[in-house]
Amino acid sequence: MLSFFGRKISLWKLVLLAGDALAFVLAVGAAMLINPKLSDFWSYLANNAAELILVGFTYFGMFYIADLYDYQQDFRRWQYLSRLLCGSIIGTLAIIVLYFFPLGVFIGRIQITIQAGIFTLLVITWRCLFSALALPRRLRRQLLIIGAGKAGRRLLEAIHRRRHSGLEVIGFID
Repeated sequence: MLSFFGRKISLWKLVLLAGDALAFVLAVGAAMLINPKLSDFWSYLANNAAELILVGFTYFGMFYIADLYDYQQDFRRWQYLSRLLCGSIIGTLAIIVLYFFPLGVFIGRIQITIQAGIFTLLVITWRCLFSALALPRRLRRQLLIIGAGKAGRRLLEAIHRRRHSGLEVIGFID
C-alpha cells in the first residue's frame, strides 16, 4: 500500500490506472494517425494537449464511478467486460456532451469515434492481460490442509490441478 495525501492506495490500483493511461495515449496517437482529416500530428498534439488530458480524465472518472478499479476482480469474465464496454461508451458520450458540442473545433467526430473504438479495444485487452498475469499473484494464499488422510491428499491433488488458483499448500495438520 502506498500513501497519497494521507490515503492508502493499493499498488495494484495504480498499475490498473497506469495501464488505462497507456491505452488512452496509444488510442489518441493511433486515432490521430488514422484520421484522414488530420494532417499535422505534432501541431495538433501541441495545440490540444490540455483538452486531450481532460478527455483522458473523463474516461478515468467514468471508470472510477463504474467501480472498474477494483483490482481483485477477474476482468476476463463477461460481467466485467460488459462493464468496461459500458464505461467506455458512457465516457465517450460524456466527452461528446462536455467537449464536442462546446469545443467542436478541436476534436471532431471522426477523431472521437476512432479514438473511442481504439481505446475500448485497448482497455479490454489490457484488463484481460492484467487479470491473466496478476490475478494469481494478488490472490496467493498459503494453506494448511487439516487431515493427512485420503481426503487431504485428494484436496492437495485438486489444488495442484489448478496451478493458477493462488493457493500454495505448505503442509498438513493431522
